[in-house]
Amino acid sequence: MTEPEQPRGNTRRGELPPPPRITLNRLDDTDDDAPPLLARERDYPIAPTPNSCTVWLMLLVGVAAVAAIIMMNLATILPLIGQLRAQITPALPVATAPAGTAPSPEIITVMITPTPVVIDRGMILRRTQNLSRLVTVKNTYDDRIERAVTSSDATTQNVVNTVDEIIKGFGLDVQELTRDSITMVIYANVEAGVDLAKLTESDLIIDADGKGIRINLPPTEVFSIAVDNKLSYVEQRTTRFLARPKKELESETRQLAENLALKKACELGIMFVAADNAEENVRRLFEFAGFERIDVNAPAGDCIAPTK
Repeated sequence: MTEPEQPRGNTRRGELPPPPRITLNRLDDTDDDAPPLLARERDYPIAPTPNSCTVWLMLLVGVAAVAAIIMMNLATILPLIGQLRAQITPALPVATAPAGTAPSPEIITVMITPTPVVIDRGMILRRTQNLSRLVTVKNTYDDRIERAVTSSDATTQNVVNTVDEIIKGFGLDVQELTRDSITMVIYANVEAGVDLAKLTESDLIIDADGKGIRINLPPTEVFSIAVDNKLSYVEQRTTRFLARPKKELESETRQLAENLALKKACELGIMFVAADNAEENVRRLFEFAGFERIDVNAPAGDCIAPTK
């Protein structure tokens, strides 16, 4: 209910009149005919918020339930999946056989022909022969050699022989007066091995796969017997007053030294050592050439001086 507007008589010129006063009558809640006021906030119960453990547990239970349903209906689901896949995948053309004949399977036979291995034995032989003499052992001989010879003319020698018959019973050696003697310190080298130039094609036997080879080497032989002139020297040379110096005495002594060196080397088995070393050296040579299986046969030859 509003109050009557106050008279404006007391209002001066230029002033605004005071605002009107409005009074609202308070309605009781019990008044059923009056419109309801806006409801004030009411106290509603707050729903509990689930924690993370509860959420994960609910998810696991749901997954387990779905998996159980799928397993129980697997027999029904698989045929449906096969039908769906058949509808999606385009059908491939199928070859049909004429009516009345059964389709025969097509059989493909693959023949694998091994590639033949061709090895030029002649080339291998020539390259091996180019090595010529393969020295596999060297033996050194050193010794002191004394050599004395009678060196006088015929007339002088006859006189000495007559005097020697006369004074033989007195224990005197007249022949010593006609001797020319030499003492030498000798160093000699003996070399032995195999002569690869003597190989033939029949001595090389190559396997069918080209990975194996058998080599029959020629017998070992003595290649050289030489006195080392740098180390050898004449230790003493004596020529008696009735003797004449013999020019060939030193060369004969050197020849004797070579013979003794060869004899000593043969006693030490130089030919067998040369054969063993030849087999090992030739085996390594053919390993470098690419062979995997190598059989080398090197017989020991006669221990004789080489022919000059």
